[in-house]
Amino acid sequence: MNRYRAYMNRIHAPSGLRHRVLESAERGQRPRRPARRWIGAGTLAACFALAFFGGWQAWQYAAHYQPDPTAGVADPPAVITPAPAETEHTLVVGDPFNGQHHGFFAVPALEFADCTGCTPYLIDWDWTGGAFEEAMTAQEIITALGGTDEVPWSLLWSGFGLDGTAWYGGENLDGEQVLMASITGVNGDTSFTLELTPGQLPPGGEGYAEAAVQDYDGVAVTAWYTRPDGDGGSNYTYCVELLSGDMGVRFTCDSPDQETASWLSCVLVRYAAQADGGFTTEHLTAIPIPGRELSLEEAREEHLGAWLPADSAIPDGFTFGTATRYEVQNLDSLSAIWEGDGALMLRVTVYRSEAVVAPEADLTIDQVTTDTLRELGEKNPSYTGKIGGWRWYSFVVDWGDGIMVEYSLWGLTVTEALALIHSAQAYVEPVEESEDSGVTLPVPIPDPSPWQVVPLE
Repeated sequence: MNRYRAYMNRIHAPSGLRHRVLESAERGQRPRRPARRWIGAGTLAACFALAFFGGWQAWQYAAHYQPDPTAGVADPPAVITPAPAETEHTLVVGDPFNGQHHGFFAVPALEFADCTGCTPYLIDWDWTGGAFEEAMTAQEIITALGGTDEVPWSLLWSGFGLDGTAWYGGENLDGEQVLMASITGVNGDTSFTLELTPGQLPPGGEGYAEAAVQDYDGVAVTAWYTRPDGDGGSNYTYCVELLSGDMGVRFTCDSPDQETASWLSCVLVRYAAQADGGFTTEHLTAIPIPGRELSLEEAREEHLGAWLPADSAIPDGFTFGTATRYEVQNLDSLSAIWEGDGALMLRVTVYRSEAVVAPEADLTIDQVTTDTLRELGEKNPSYTGKIGGWRWYSFVVDWGDGIMVEYSLWGLTVTEALALIHSAQAYVEPVEESEDSGVTLPVPIPDPSPWQVVPLE
């Protein structure tokens, strides 16, 4: 204590300070210090630095914090797979920020129903009437996503290689009508498919009755996911469906990292649910298909004409309507239509299976029997009288030798349908195996030429 007093006694105020204090005391005022403007500026700078580094640290924390993917606000995944090294994709999305930290947006908290182990409902569908597909260019992909010169960064697809396919209406639809656009993305082990359909949800091949349906900003969103191995897959699969304005949207993401799959799905919903919508297919127009209208006689002279039904197999009440020949790079087909009373119609379309738009077969020609036709068809009691009461919307028969034939038959009996299919000149009925030769020979033996056949006697 004595040392402290001795130290304080050695401290003396300057005479000028002593004089100002006494003078102020006489006037009843507190002494004032000279203003130091650098203190205010320094304080402001310190506050700015504190806010910057505090915000940066919070961003770093948020970027590495991993939430429950089915609840709360989703944050960016901790691990992002590297950009693909291959260059075969139509477009590879770059990072406009070059890896630098930047501002971010709020991401919706969506509920994804765990459908692992649930039984999916499958929808078997296909485009009919000669629909065809074309690959999308890089600019068409960008425009479909709502971008101008590049893919919108707010989709967070940096590093993904993108490809796109557009389906257009065929001969019984407007040839320039866009049926669906599909954009796929690949980045390491993560991949996704974005399907866009004008006016309705995309036709699906798989769905779950247990999927969660919720409201996000006035838009109904269906969401579900499955875990690895539970459904035979090695990755997490996340799927969301919604209507973005008048555009149907389905986004399916597959990844070994659950946070990545859920994160990309939530970001996609935020982007699609904007007031003005984010996706469009209005810019997609098909290249006109140079189809040739033919008479029935001209159609039979075509090399695909051998697979059309014989005139004798067309039941009474049906008359020939039109025949069309398509022969371009992605489509090699011949279609003929016979029209009946009311809505009754027979349509037979022959495809070269090497063509891109050739359909997949439902059965082979030797499997076409009355039993299989009953399984594929539907009896309609509104078809009465001589015409019969069965209809087949569409089924495809593999004739071999690279030929697929699609049949749409409305208003036949099963026996008439069987006779119509087997009446084609290309059909050769096999005989029973001979005990002498041990081989089965067709009767008659067709000409070895790939496009010439011998008609039945």
